[in-house]
Amino acid sequence: MDQIEMLTTDRHITSVERGVADFPMHNNSELFSNAQSTSDSYDETKDKDQLSISNTSLELKRSIFGIPRGILLIFLSSTSICIMMAIGIIIVCLNAPKPKVSTCGLNFVRTGTNPIEYNYGPVSVAIGDFNLDTWIDMVIVNSIVSRIGVHFGNSNGTFVKEYEYSTGINSHPIMAAVDNLNNDSYLDIAVANYNSHTIGIFYGFGNGSFQDQIEISTGISRPLSLHLATFSVDTNPFTLAVGHLDDDGRLDIVAGTIGHRTVTIRLGNGDGSFRKKIIYSVGSLPESVVIGDYNNDGYSDIVVANVGSNYLSVLLGYGDGRFAPQITHQTGSGPRFIVSSDLNGDAKLDIIVANGGDNTATVWFGCSNLIFGKQTTLSIDYSSKSPSFTINDFNHDNYTDIIAANPYNSTISVFFGYGNFSFTNRTVYSTGPASSPYSIASGDFNHDNHLDLAVADFLSDTIEIFSGNGNGSFSPNQTTYSTGSSSSPSSLALDYFNNDTNLDIIVVNYNNNRFGVFLGRGDGTFDNMLSYSMPYGSNPFAVVTGDFSKDGKVDFAVANQASDSLSIYVQTC
Repeated sequence: MDQIEMLTTDRHITSVERGVADFPMHNNSELFSNAQSTSDSYDETKDKDQLSISNTSLELKRSIFGIPRGILLIFLSSTSICIMMAIGIIIVCLNAPKPKVSTCGLNFVRTGTNPIEYNYGPVSVAIGDFNLDTWIDMVIVNSIVSRIGVHFGNSNGTFVKEYEYSTGINSHPIMAAVDNLNNDSYLDIAVANYNSHTIGIFYGFGNGSFQDQIEISTGISRPLSLHLATFSVDTNPFTLAVGHLDDDGRLDIVAGTIGHRTVTIRLGNGDGSFRKKIIYSVGSLPESVVIGDYNNDGYSDIVVANVGSNYLSVLLGYGDGRFAPQITHQTGSGPRFIVSSDLNGDAKLDIIVANGGDNTATVWFGCSNLIFGKQTTLSIDYSSKSPSFTINDFNHDNYTDIIAANPYNSTISVFFGYGNFSFTNRTVYSTGPASSPYSIASGDFNHDNHLDLAVADFLSDTIEIFSGNGNGSFSPNQTTYSTGSSSSPSSLALDYFNNDTNLDIIVVNYNNNRFGVFLGRGDGTFDNMLSYSMPYGSNPFAVVTGDFSKDGKVDFAVANQASDSLSIYVQTC
């Protein structure tokens, strides 16, 4: 009877479970049979025992189901409350407004002090980290006073002038380039001195200061431009190119000398000095030089564009600093600009030459052991201003295409690459009567994975948006936005100015000395221009973007034609 009494007491539930487990519980009738036999021994309390047995039966059933009724009710109520709370939280989350990406209010601040002395005759600028503080510094070539000025960059995008160095009395330096010329891990400066017929070398000490100039004679020639790099792509007439000509890991120099049908080679010693000059004959008026391995033999070669002879001179290298006599390739009229790259993805260098005399661009494709195997000529419309280009894969065929903006006839020309040494005939789109497109850029303005175009129209004071269809064609119904009356937009660039994942457009206006920002909406349309003033009479003509202050925000630089200056703008929001 002790076990049955335990069943009628809630605090003995655990004991009940053990007691019940001890019973041979095959079925309920057997249980009640055992209870009846117990009752026969205590006749005087039969009714009371039967009531106890009934209660016991109910409690046993509860125990069999596992939980007493009170606890079960509490459990069910708690569970219901939790479920309702979870449902409520889910509903709130699904209907709550999405968090917005932090945007920028486009607060641009022009650097407080313009680092250029206008009366010094600044003609060229080169950049690098001269004092190893991780901030970009710059050297400015001042032609009138025959000096270079070194300006150190600050963390906020401003510059401070620290040092000046003479390039020689009446040397009239024209251009500077920066590289590590003597393998000491510090940047050095090379200067083309037009009037003294020399190349000036300033060796850096790594703390922002430089050794006084060491001069290298170019003979009676007058160097007008130079470019330093591990491998060179020259961009200016009468140029210097720097590369590895004798496979010793030391930088060497090639100079195309105006007034002579020659190029001059100076092999580097690795300590900043150079060996005696070696002269090779080329064509008349060599205005552009590039260095590369064009016959795939592992040795550097030289290609020269000769504007006076209308051909290219190819000097094949032997790998020891010596070169074979020139091989010529006929070009269009007046080849002035040359660049080399692998255009068709075959791991061979190709050549593109801009011919100023007949308004064409000639493309030569590299071929194994044959120097150049095929050539293509692209027609570019006449213009007093060089056409603007954007290069990308506009029709999703994995081949590079070219689009040119033609200011002269107010059109853009599309050349599709076949990937097999050729391009299609141009497809022409009008930018409107007398619009004169000066600048063009490509990007995805509506997130459809197709490239669109933005064009700055100089004469119509507008920018135009051409929506790309993904197959290389563009909507003929372009959208036009005003840049202001008599503004004359001369250059544009694309970037994410307000940090919202939609491409924006910045444009500089030549005539009204202002720049403007068109904020993209992500659907191919833009807000009206936000206009900002620039110094009076600056005549801005080119713009580039970048994070100059290393704060994750888009800054930009503007080249000003009339004031011979560079304006740097940093975002402060």
